[in-house]
Amino acid sequence: MEAARRLQGLKLGGFLILVACSKPYAISINFGSEPLSPPKQIPIGTPLLPYPAGTLIPGKPPMARTAVKSAPGVTRASSLCSFITFTKPFNVSLDISSNAAFSLSPNPFVACDSQKEANGLRGKRLGIVRKPFFDFGNDNVLGKIFHQHLKTLRQEGAVLVDNVEIANIEVILNQTSEITALLIEFKPSLNRYLKELVSSPVRTLADVIAFNNKFSDLEKTKEYGQNLFLESQATNGFGDKEKTALLDMSRLTLNGFVKVMKEHKLDALVTPGADFTAVLAIGGFPGISVPAGYGSNGVPIGICFGGLRGSEPKLIEIAYGFEQATKIRKPPSFKP
Repeated sequence: MEAARRLQGLKLGGFLILVACSKPYAISINFGSEPLSPPKQIPIGTPLLPYPAGTLIPGKPPMARTAVKSAPGVTRASSLCSFITFTKPFNVSLDISSNAAFSLSPNPFVACDSQKEANGLRGKRLGIVRKPFFDFGNDNVLGKIFHQHLKTLRQEGAVLVDNVEIANIEVILNQTSEITALLIEFKPSLNRYLKELVSSPVRTLADVIAFNNKFSDLEKTKEYGQNLFLESQATNGFGDKEKTALLDMSRLTLNGFVKVMKEHKLDALVTPGADFTAVLAIGGFPGISVPAGYGSNGVPIGICFGGLRGSEPKLIEIAYGFEQATKIRKPPSFKP
């Protein structure tokens, strides 16, 4: 209930991201392109071991086919490589729906040791997407930080293709098609999950809504609302509306991100912050972000590297190279 409640009000998408925690806790449930609860500008991690949409993992309800992926959380790029090395050569998932014990698939990162190189930026072609991601408002500190980061990327041997533009970026960032698909898929996916639980006080989305209404003080519905639940409950299943949304996402991906990557022969696109996840979300593309600095108010921000499918090894090289060249992250003291 708590996880579902905290979904309310988040921007949703299909791209898995992980919180780059201050400690290596496995914060592993991400609904779309935003994490469950941390602030929007917290540095973002990587789609480490993505499971196929629909894979059921104990305690992690499949909220929507096109929106949910799951993976462990890590703190730094170096920790990521260590985790991958430890878990190779298999990805392991538990599929409750098919009564299978465990399903094993080859881990695509078996060569991670070779990607953990401090000079991983050398020779990489990086597209810099300024519009609209480099708009920091009145925060001149962030502007200076990222100007220096671009200089560092060049100094480390990366080839920068500046002012790369993604077609229809405003349409992509409003996430209309993603939200449409989510609302339609959410109800049947959650109903199926709840139905298969051995013991549960709720068995359908309608039950969840009623539960929240009955215990509104405990569930804090006045604070968080449950609009996503209500809007999804009002849908009537898969149809032309969802088909159109999925086709729109495919079209925006091919004419935007994919086209830019191929035309400029890029290894990755680079942006500050977390908003770029919406671009990666609609095509299910990998991205990794590492700490990049702190704004004038002390809030951390990441730098995001996104690539085409199968480019995870290159992204790890790039992220690790940037991390070693900058060493930005400062572990918090947790002092009052």
